[in-house]
Amino acid sequence: MNSSSSGAQPGRPTVPLSQAAKILGKDWRTVKKLVEAGAIEGGSHLVAKRRTYYVYADQLAQPRTGVRSGHDRGLADTIADLQRELELSRAAEARAHEAEAQARAVAASAQETNRLLQANQAILLGAVKDFQQASDSTAGLVDDYRALTDRHWSIANQYRSSASSFAQAADNFQSILGHMLTPDDISSLTSDGRADE
Repeated sequence: MNSSSSGAQPGRPTVPLSQAAKILGKDWRTVKKLVEAGAIEGGSHLVAKRRTYYVYADQLAQPRTGVRSGHDRGLADTIADLQRELELSRAAEARAHEAEAQARAVAASAQETNRLLQANQAILLGAVKDFQQASDSTAGLVDDYRALTDRHWSIANQYRSSASSFAQAADNFQSILGHMLTPDDISSLTSDGRADE
């Protein structure tokens, strides 16, 4: 069965053309022709725009004669080794994928942390701006309070000055009333209208 026109069957181990040629003891061009002719089950795929051939491992394990020779046993051992290497390679690939997934998770976590830090920085800058505005408003309020206190003291001094003026005027009125009620003739101050001797 020639499967060179399709991808490798899932779960069916493959061997590179050059390695298969060594195992079979044939030239790689001969093995390629056998694959293309369907004499040996295998296939090909494009690697960097270049077609690369492979042979299914179970094709290499099939005995070519009725009697199993030592060479055949060697081939079977080689194929078993290749299968083990393939399993190890797949395990290493799985570990690499897992490491890549972990790296992506760490990168995503770092990106989220960076986003939160930037958002927190914006919040802090806003808080600092609000605090500065509140501080400026408080300073303005203190200045207004000082101006109001100065005005209060000015008004209080005006009240005190007015009270002193009222007191002065009252004293003056009292003096004026005293002069107006005191007689011009001192003799009029006695009960009989004469001055005391």
